[in-house]
Amino acid sequence: MRLSAEGLEVRRGSSVVLRETDLAVEGGEIVAVAGANGSGKSTLLATFAGLLRPWQGRIRLDGRRVDGWPPPRLVRAGLSLVPQGRRVFRDLTVRQNLEVGGWVGGRQGVAARAGAFLERHPFLAERADVAAGSLSGGEQSVLVLGRALMARPRVLLLDEPLMGLDPSAARGLLGHLTELAAEGVAVLVVDHDREALDGVASRVVVMAGGRPWPAGEGPRP
Repeated sequence: MRLSAEGLEVRRGSSVVLRETDLAVEGGEIVAVAGANGSGKSTLLATFAGLLRPWQGRIRLDGRRVDGWPPPRLVRAGLSLVPQGRRVFRDLTVRQNLEVGGWVGGRQGVAARAGAFLERHPFLAERADVAAGSLSGGEQSVLVLGRALMARPRVLLLDEPLMGLDPSAARGLLGHLTELAAEGVAVLVVDHDREALDGVASRVVVMAGGRPWPAGEGPRP
């Protein structure tokens, strides 16, 4: 699976947030996106996920043009977003949160996948029937990742997944991303923790001047 942007431009009102953006992530690799606040990192993920429409340019998923597709259609095609801010359904149980993530493609097999994820994460399994809002921040981060994985994505987008995590929880989450890439999933992750991303990423790009640059480069004068 391959996700790519070609000549992408995204505007918010009269402001151009992304310009001349070319970026691709292949199955089996982790591409990390770093950059200052307001550099367009989250806008890039939101556009890939169908939450924003590009002003111009193309987005392709395995060669098929998908810019303008609504988010549910993209999920069914194999792309999932883990949004910033640990957006769990606070009043639903841990198990119900996981199951909701698999319903886009129908409910068949969802309960089994949720059970398999809980078996892999015993600390969540112990609380499978309690409200997700009672979990710690680190536990919620793992749960949100699990909910995205219920749709069996081949492309996984993550927006600031390490925010607020202690070092142990961060290492665990990054280890999970490494395992997913080893299984052939294309992973695109945005985070401020450049040092942590350097340890797992196949390559790092830096958002500056409204577009991604290879690490070590920057906007041309």
